[in-house]
Amino acid sequence: MNGDSDILEYWPAIVVGVAAFLGFDKRAWAQRALLGVVFAVIAIAAMGFWVSWCSIKARFSLVPLPYLDSLVALPAIGAIMAMFLPSTKEALRKVALWIMTATSVASLWLLIVPMTSGWKYVSVLPAPPLFLRTHHLAIDGISLWFVLLATVITPIAAYVTFARIQSRIKELCVLLLLMESAAIGAFVSLDLVVFWVLLEVLSVALFILIGIFGQKDKSNTATKCYLLQAVGSALLILVIVYLGSVFSYHSNDISYDLLDLNKLILRENAQHLCFWAITIALFFKLPMVPFHTWLPDVTERAPIGVSVFIHAVYLNLAAYAFMRFGIGLFPAAFGTHVATLGGIAVVGGCIYSTICAWKQDNIKRFIAYMSMAQIGIVMLGLCANTQSTTQGALFHMVSRGIITATMILLVGIIVDRAGTSDISKLGGLAKPMPRFAACMLIVALAAAGLPSTSGFVGNFTVIMGAGSSTYLGRYNWLDAVLAAFGVVMAGAMAVGVAHKVLFGPAKNTNHTAISDMSTREFRVIGPLIASIFLFGLLPSAFFAKTNQSISDFHTRNRLVWMKAQDTAPHATRLLTNEFLAGTRPGSPTSFMLELLYKMDEGRPSRPQQDSEDLLESGESE
Repeated sequence: MNGDSDILEYWPAIVVGVAAFLGFDKRAWAQRALLGVVFAVIAIAAMGFWVSWCSIKARFSLVPLPYLDSLVALPAIGAIMAMFLPSTKEALRKVALWIMTATSVASLWLLIVPMTSGWKYVSVLPAPPLFLRTHHLAIDGISLWFVLLATVITPIAAYVTFARIQSRIKELCVLLLLMESAAIGAFVSLDLVVFWVLLEVLSVALFILIGIFGQKDKSNTATKCYLLQAVGSALLILVIVYLGSVFSYHSNDISYDLLDLNKLILRENAQHLCFWAITIALFFKLPMVPFHTWLPDVTERAPIGVSVFIHAVYLNLAAYAFMRFGIGLFPAAFGTHVATLGGIAVVGGCIYSTICAWKQDNIKRFIAYMSMAQIGIVMLGLCANTQSTTQGALFHMVSRGIITATMILLVGIIVDRAGTSDISKLGGLAKPMPRFAACMLIVALAAAGLPSTSGFVGNFTVIMGAGSSTYLGRYNWLDAVLAAFGVVMAGAMAVGVAHKVLFGPAKNTNHTAISDMSTREFRVIGPLIASIFLFGLLPSAFFAKTNQSISDFHTRNRLVWMKAQDTAPHATRLLTNEFLAGTRPGSPTSFMLELLYKMDEGRPSRPQQDSEDLLESGESE
């Protein structure tokens, strides 16, 4: 590249320099310009130290930039920059928000990128010695919406956090920027060790944020949260190390890359053990019953912005990891236990969480259990294992993140005005806060699954698909009925709580004189409510981006599942077929898809031997 394109290659450093120039608004113009240049040079040096840009291999990219690398690096460079800035509150806040906003705007490019078969913006980075191999970044239609959600929600979380916290701003800015970088990196990383490290960065950052900036009993809450996360992380890294060692034994190569580990078909006992280990590990992080007790405590005591990030980004990251690594690496074991997992999702997720929500008097804890009930719907959609239910589950992840984040922000406004989040102490807020009341009713109805909102699309798609899914066994209808019952009950309770808070009798005469939502607050809430309606009215825009990636994901898993059934129970195989390994774009022909569906239904199929020959042609013992 020459000329302007050479300059554009360093756009993260340019953004950092501009953010520094704007952040030091109380200094002279010349000083601001000098500081902007200094920080831009530091950013360029950091980019050169972290990665050798000339060795990046990028494919399927529509622009000549290391795009994903820049999205991950920009907040990280901002965090390093914040460490060296003077402890001036306004400067630190402005720099952090400018960098987060720039990352958010840059991520919008993904909306115009066609998500066809295969990975996009593939880049292979020289990794630090710790990881032994190159670090692999890529994105597809499955991870696309989660990257966008992370880049949009994080600046909103930072914006509301800065309005409430006035001390230790430097630590706050550094941690929030690191969390954004780690979240984006985890969603686009195909190296399992790097994914695990980034997940741990998030866990440690949340532990520090809750421990420093949380409310009553914050130390115990932060410790409890981190210890339960650590148990899940320990199980997860054990599985990753085991898979890497097995791959090394069979290939004489060291790799923790997803596309390499996809080639493994473990012996039967090892596959089932690894699948349950990774499933339980992610149950700690989702969370699912009985490993859920940290989430209500954290939601109640963490800063509002941190709670928003946890519910909208962190929990979705765990669900994404279950789909990408739990189902993707062990499709045969998943197929064996999928009916059991579906039952756990419905009973432990939807029904139990809804009952717990019914017993809560604190509205923050109520929202936490409502969120867990919606996670049960997500898990049911993944377990139903069809094209429509998986699309519905992904849609519901994004929808749940937006709706729950909006509910938490509205509760933050209540706490700021009324000084309490206890439902029994609230009432009659509709009269002094009409704009707030309208927003809260809309969000409560969206949580209840009102048609034309995003909450309806995800619930409807998953429940209807689960009722006809053969993967859930002969009791699939019962899973669907119980899930529908849980959704209806949770929705009724959400509307009931909103009615009590807004139209119930005023419990405190001081509440009748409180002020309505400010323009600043509505600037945060308004776009989120608009997105709830946008996704609810135009879900096809979401599905168009995810359709092909989910189709390839399911087709590959079914083919591997078939091959695992032919593998000796005590043998481990290493596949070399490019599609089964997930390295070749595209999917089998429509004839092959039709054959797979016929085999799923249990009907005899004439060309079964042809399919086996196709699989054998790309495989080695």
